Amino acid sequence: MNRRWILGIMLCILFGVLIWSGIQPVKRSLWFFEAGPAVLLILALLITYRRFPLTTLTYTITFISCIIMMIGSHYTYAEVPFFEKITETFHFSRNHFDRFGHFFFGVIVAAFLREISIRTSKIREKKLFPIWILSVTLALSAAYELWEFLIGYLFTENVQEFMGYQGDIFDSHWDMVMALLGGIALLLCSKWQDRQIKSVTGKMVEKGD
Repeated sequence: MNRRWILGIMLCILFGVLIWSGIQPVKRSLWFFEAGPAVLLILALLITYRRFPLTTLTYTITFISCIIMMIGSHYTYAEVPFFEKITETFHFSRNHFDRFGHFFFGVIVAAFLREISIRTSKIREKKLFPIWILSVTLALSAAYELWEFLIGYLFTENVQEFMGYQGDIFDSHWDMVMALLGGIALLLCSKWQDRQIKSVTGKMVEKGD
């Protein structure tokens, strides 16, 4: 199927899920906070599509990540029904949809960082490049946790409920661990991403020593 058709289908699905997510969400304020970044990201990619089209892999990861954010914004990350059933089946102590979301946060950040860095700054992929990708991914994950805490502290009465701790005092730590694992997962697909970068730019990704 033509690449534009695939991207068009994903865009239509995203708009459909966005509309659904905004219909009677559990908490309207949380919906704005969680769905907002997805909407801004989609708009940014639409604006830059002609000047700087990304690989299908990066767009697909963005599609999945935005779907996760929209589902989380509708139900809250701690109350997604399908993951509630998983929790009951396997006797987990909490709903793990939040962990799933932070894993894909790491994947999408690493995907954007790696592709944009390779295509714009002509970085030769040396040993320190993957470490830099993971370091920035982890730093952005930590920044998000701090931002989420600040918003919850200033504008809500119950910070733990807003952040979805679900009784786990190490929730933020585990979120960052999952983001790091997501970044590692993306790096394991680096050859796949390199091939896609070549298909978009027509140039091979240079390898360092």
